[in-house]
Amino acid sequence: MSKINNFFTKIYVFDINPGNDDVTKDVIMGRLSKIIKVIEQNQFVVLVSHSSLKVLRKIVKDAKLKHCYIISDNGARIYNASSGKILWEKPIDETAALSVSRIAATNDLLQLASYKNNELVYSFDQLSAHSFAKMHYINLITTNNFSNYKDQIIKNRIYSFLCFQHNAYDFENIYSNFLTLQDDLNVKLLKISESSFQVFHKDVCKYKSLIKIMKLKNITDFKNVYYYGLNSIDFECYNTFKNHLISIYAYYEAKMVSKNIYTVPYNSILDSLLLTFKKSNINKLKRKNSFKTPDTLIDNVDEKIFNTEEISIDLQ
Repeated sequence: MSKINNFFTKIYVFDINPGNDDVTKDVIMGRLSKIIKVIEQNQFVVLVSHSSLKVLRKIVKDAKLKHCYIISDNGARIYNASSGKILWEKPIDETAALSVSRIAATNDLLQLASYKNNELVYSFDQLSAHSFAKMHYINLITTNNFSNYKDQIIKNRIYSFLCFQHNAYDFENIYSNFLTLQDDLNVKLLKISESSFQVFHKDVCKYKSLIKIMKLKNITDFKNVYYYGLNSIDFECYNTFKNHLISIYAYYEAKMVSKNIYTVPYNSILDSLLLTFKKSNINKLKRKNSFKTPDTLIDNVDEKIFNTEEISIDLQ
């Protein structure tokens, strides 16, 4: 068991949709970056996203975060940024991945495939692929050669697909058809916007991966998990972790899953975090728990790496 478990009793979760946007920049170099650096010295921090591990690792590196956990690909991978270990992962079955890519290509969908250490964009229209790539935080590999794209899918374990269609009317029909194939392909679909959806293994979701981290850190009370939907939201997390705040930047995703989700100004989230972790409170915590620096506390040598079949999500 890590020595840090003796002191850290809460998990702060930040749900982000990385891109060339203000929220991503704030995570890296703005007010939130400074706040997260303080939190990770006093409690557990988890960055969670439907984006790939490569994107989130780059963000953690640029933000100079040292001790956080990453949940990528909508829950398909759990990564310890401090130790550099993959703690759990669940790729899409190879047969299903090939079927998804073929059906999406037949319907002229732009595809972003996330695999071990990279992402690959396929579109029959190379201009669309380049335009799509520019919206992302990292440089993406693009191709309009489906045969090359298929070869990469065969060679690599695919953790998620992001599928995009410019024509919203066509998109709804295509999305509906994909939904009917979920069970046959052993996958789950998540609608991201009016023109995009993500595909991942049916056993994968952000909520289940957060439960795994709770078990890893011996945290059994949902009240000790604080969930912040910065510019993305997971409905199961929102419903389960009642200590939550959802930013107005996540409004579109929120209204797609429920009309009853209340969103707040982004700065309200920052102000709430600052109030919680203001210097006087931190000093009290340090005196009470005899905090040492994270570098002396964290010992990841014995940290558990989960097997695919392991872990029940029933904590109560």
